[in-house]
Amino acid sequence: MTHRPAAAPGLPEHPDPHAAAPHPASHGPAGPPAPGQGPAPHPAGGPPVSGPVTGPGRTATRPEPGAPAGAAPAPPAGPAGSEGAAAGGRKGARRRPARARRVRRIGNAVATLVIIALAAYLHTLVLTPDDLAARLTSSAAPGEVAETGRFSARLNRVEFARSIELQTTRVNAATGQEEVTRSTRIETPHIFVIASVSATVPKKPTKLDEAGLETADDLFFVATDRVERRFTLGEAYIQPGFWSSGVLVFEVPPEVLPGSKVVLTVPSTNGIYDSIYPQRYDQLLPEVALDLGLDEAKARSAVAAAKDVYRLKAAE
Repeated sequence: MTHRPAAAPGLPEHPDPHAAAPHPASHGPAGPPAPGQGPAPHPAGGPPVSGPVTGPGRTATRPEPGAPAGAAPAPPAGPAGSEGAAAGGRKGARRRPARARRVRRIGNAVATLVIIALAAYLHTLVLTPDDLAARLTSSAAPGEVAETGRFSARLNRVEFARSIELQTTRVNAATGQEEVTRSTRIETPHIFVIASVSATVPKKPTKLDEAGLETADDLFFVATDRVERRFTLGEAYIQPGFWSSGVLVFEVPPEVLPGSKVVLTVPSTNGIYDSIYPQRYDQLLPEVALDLGLDEAKARSAVAAAKDVYRLKAAE
């Protein structure tokens, strides 16, 4: 067994290797220097000053130049001071990101509210199925021209009758006179609307595909089938370069006349797609709406002045 020699009196038994060496002044007055040895040199910065001893092996800190006498010396910048400064810096650094995060959260919330409000507003602009299926309509007052890319039309006049006489004619080759070969009279408990219409096309000849009378209450009456198409404009080709004229006949109740208009369309050019997807592309068809120019007063006057018989002629 190894015996460790006892520590010198006044020294710790197990000295801390990291502790500073004790200053000779901390252990009382020093003895006279050994023979041949001069006085111990002072440390850099001058001789130590008298003052309170801060601990074993430590001397008082020299006061700063210009400090008043008796002023307490500034504490040394040791590890504790460095750690406090670092902790303060970290705390400030934590505060700054926290503030930035709050700003970002507020900005994100505001942006979300704006997007929701915009989406709610745009929802009011969404077209309904009826709007999506609506055709491209060009409107015109009586006597004015309604133009589309494929055809144009104009309402010349409108007349009313309680019955219609359909006369089939031919020209006598010997006399050159027109003769009536057959005559048919049709009557109605309502009213016949006879609209005189002219139409033209910019390029390709075509016929009217559909003719109807649309009321202010969105009721739709097609041209009457009691009058053959050969008596109307529906049978004639509409040619480019000039206006083709004829009549369209509708049978309607008198009370629907105020605000009514004649609506015309031409055949679709979608070809086989119309047979595969019936009515799918109808909204792409151009149409014209020709206002009859009737309010309630004018409609009552027109019905009261309706003809008893309106004659229509067509060749054999």
